[in-house]
Amino acid sequence: MHSQQPSTRISTTCATLLVCSALGLATLPPLAQADTAGQSASPPISQSGSLASHAFDLPAGALGIALNRAAQQAGVAISFTSDDVAGQTVAALQGDYSIHAVFSQLLAGSQLTVHSTHSGYVVSSAREDVMTLNPVQVDGAAITESAFGPVDGYVAARSATATKSSTKIIDTPRSISVVTRDEMDQRGVESISDALSYTAGVVADAFGDEGRYDEIYVRGFKLSANGIFIDGLKMGAPPSEYFGTKIDPYGLERVELLKGPSSILYGQINPGGLINSITKRPSADTFLSTEFQYGSYSKKRAAIDLGGPISDNKQWLGRLTALVQESDTQHDFGRNDRIYIAPAISWQPSDKTNWTFLANYQRDEHGPYPGFLPSLGTLDPNPNGKISTARTTGEPGDIDETEQYSISSLLEHRFSDRFSFKQNFRYTSSSYDNEAIFGWGLESDNRTINRGYYLVYSDVSNFVMDNQLEMRLSTGAISHTVIAGIDYRHSKETLESGYASAPSLDIFAPVYNTPFINLDTYTEKPEQTQTGIYLQEQTKVGDELFISLGGRWDRATNNADTSTSGSKTKDNAFTWSAGLLYKTRFGLSPYLSYAESFKPEVGADYITGKLFEPSTGKQYELGLKWLATDERSLVTLSTFKLIQDNSLSGVPGTREKTQDGEIESSGLEIEGKFQIGEPWVVTASYAYLDSEYSRDNELQGLEVKQAPRHLASVWAHYKNLLPGLSVGAGARHVARRVYDYEGKGSPSVNELYLPSRTLLDFNAEYILNKFTVSLDARNLTNKETFSCYSEGYGYCVPDDGRELSIRLRYDY
Repeated sequence: MHSQQPSTRISTTCATLLVCSALGLATLPPLAQADTAGQSASPPISQSGSLASHAFDLPAGALGIALNRAAQQAGVAISFTSDDVAGQTVAALQGDYSIHAVFSQLLAGSQLTVHSTHSGYVVSSAREDVMTLNPVQVDGAAITESAFGPVDGYVAARSATATKSSTKIIDTPRSISVVTRDEMDQRGVESISDALSYTAGVVADAFGDEGRYDEIYVRGFKLSANGIFIDGLKMGAPPSEYFGTKIDPYGLERVELLKGPSSILYGQINPGGLINSITKRPSADTFLSTEFQYGSYSKKRAAIDLGGPISDNKQWLGRLTALVQESDTQHDFGRNDRIYIAPAISWQPSDKTNWTFLANYQRDEHGPYPGFLPSLGTLDPNPNGKISTARTTGEPGDIDETEQYSISSLLEHRFSDRFSFKQNFRYTSSSYDNEAIFGWGLESDNRTINRGYYLVYSDVSNFVMDNQLEMRLSTGAISHTVIAGIDYRHSKETLESGYASAPSLDIFAPVYNTPFINLDTYTEKPEQTQTGIYLQEQTKVGDELFISLGGRWDRATNNADTSTSGSKTKDNAFTWSAGLLYKTRFGLSPYLSYAESFKPEVGADYITGKLFEPSTGKQYELGLKWLATDERSLVTLSTFKLIQDNSLSGVPGTREKTQDGEIESSGLEIEGKFQIGEPWVVTASYAYLDSEYSRDNELQGLEVKQAPRHLASVWAHYKNLLPGLSVGAGARHVARRVYDYEGKGSPSVNELYLPSRTLLDFNAEYILNKFTVSLDARNLTNKETFSCYSEGYGYCVPDDGRELSIRLRYDY
């Protein structure tokens, strides 16, 4: 039996993290002190390395950009003055060249020459001696940006989420949104929901002030734990989906959202899309960053991020990311405590092999369920008055704890310039301990709330592996990237649950003195296995036409073993996708795509008695992308129609389900990220969504829950308003949306709506040498809003009120 005593707070670990910070400073290798700020560490360039042949693919454009791209593709550093390359352009260049030859080819016809040095390459005027040159080092992030690493600014150039290969976003015929580390830092992001709150078509906090997991809807469909990925592998979500671990973005480089079905590469998933979080990985640069935060609700948070080479030859790299948080919440007796530790090691024995090992430990502790308040007195008027948003229907001693650890391996080996192999795997073990009392409906006096004891113990083990073979071929002006892969996932859970009625509570004058009791429990052992085989072809014709085509076969098994019975389902599915994109000379790239998804459903049809078949999804998307010539601004406009078939619908007069439903969701989205000169960076989005039950026994023709017609947002950040001072501000608007239906099963059924809301955010930061002080404000005007859902009782959870925090960061 699990302990029924409230967990102690974890404040002592704050001191531990301070000690770690001091030790990190003391143990940094001498190399770090020799590095020049802003320069990326690069190994010496040998003569053989400069003569080795590399495959280059460089479009026509500005000379400076072409030099940067060539350096990135060769994996070397280059420096030059902006005045030397200003106004000069180059033609497109493709083929196999040595490093020196490709730079010489780009500089042909100019008055510039290239020289190799111990740390990279230097471009200088032919009329000058190289030693008198005062070069400007290209930003390391720009040179080394990959689909798995850091990004300089808000605009990512590449992503692997849509293709499983490092592909330029402007060349990908799908809608992809990327939230970079810079954007997360400047907005003070503290959850995946926060990160995506300025993304087109996303309802990022559909469950209100919920500290336990992220409840996100995309294009009208819920992205449960089934749609959350880390480093391209599905999170260790339990088969029951009773709980999920909330990812802390401090450990991430970027958060990516692929919109629409994606079973072609990832197997069983909901049709709205998937979120892929890219973790921080070891770097050849030696660094240390420590951060301390204090904020609303007595929030205290300390974090550390340090890393660099751990061997003299830089074949071994290491990184440690960790944080500890202790916080109350806006709810009575609420807690939001966390410990997060993530060590990482990379081994690169040669330029053809890279093997990264990642580990992760996270423990979250919370108090009573947030809210679970009745709609009367929160969303709607109550004759007894207004219920405080701080009120809880639980008890001070309620337990809600999640603990998880994982071990991952990311192996990549390049046999040649044309063939490479990747193997990624992760093992995750997680547990959930919940002993709580919650409210489930008002009595006739509109002040006494019925309550119940609720108990859940869950232990989950999850193993996932993905093997990929990539082949790159060129035949004249046509190039091919082919990926063949097989993945496997196994998830097993032991779930113990129980329920009983608990003493009621006067929600307007509560007296909290109800202890938890021993409950009779019900044991389930759900188990899921999935094996998938996939093949994808990406074809590039010249510099303009991009074609993608892929197919996948899946076999999924679901076991439901309970205390009294058991059932087993086996499902097979074939899904495919196709895309076409044409890149014009004006930076505009129109595209169209088609994609499918499937997701097994557990249970049996109440009417037919047959086991549920998988629900399926398909999407038609037509879009237009624009990339500025300096590649610092990107806009995506897309229109789509998304259909989910074989969805479950209710049986009138019962709480049972039958499988004869269909949901249609169509809409238009536009999202842009703009770097305007040096001071301004802006991200803006708008989405129109029309989502309805196109076939349903009870809800035919009605709007789908959590699918507002309009979503809009804008965030702007201005650098150096005063020397060292930068400010940012944003607004997020969500139109009214359905949270429940009145009169289910009758001809007069209609929707119940949450009102629209517009929330304001603010950030200011001041940089002095290696110190950065930031002030963050979310929901600046403290607007009171609610997220509600029903299941027949009208639950409401208050959304986040105003949250203020101050952060102090030191970067070494």
